[in-house]
Amino acid sequence: MIKKSNCPKKYKTLFLCTLVLFVTAIGLRIYYSSNMAVRNNELKALYDQKVDLEKAVTNLTYIDSGLSSLKHVEQRASVLGFVPMNGNLRALDPYAATPVAALSQR
Repeated sequence: MIKKSNCPKKYKTLFLCTLVLFVTAIGLRIYYSSNMAVRNNELKALYDQKVDLEKAVTNLTYIDSGLSSLKHVEQRASVLGFVPMNGNLRALDPYAATPVAALSQR
């Protein structure tokens, strides 16, 4: 009598396990690749948004510097009815009971 060996059955089981492992590895790789591609698109959108915000900040800084220039402030003050000051200004009035800024009376 010839004994049947379990070797072909073991090889078949090993082959099936290896095949399942291989297919699972490929599936996981596809999943992670697509997930990374989606995140890359989100990152690109955020980078584009950052560039747009930096341009807006630069533009607002330029507008702010124009509006805070002395020439613009003087023009706006004259439009609002302010008149140029003729007297001297002292930082502190030495004759006052409490030190406050005052116009010179001399």
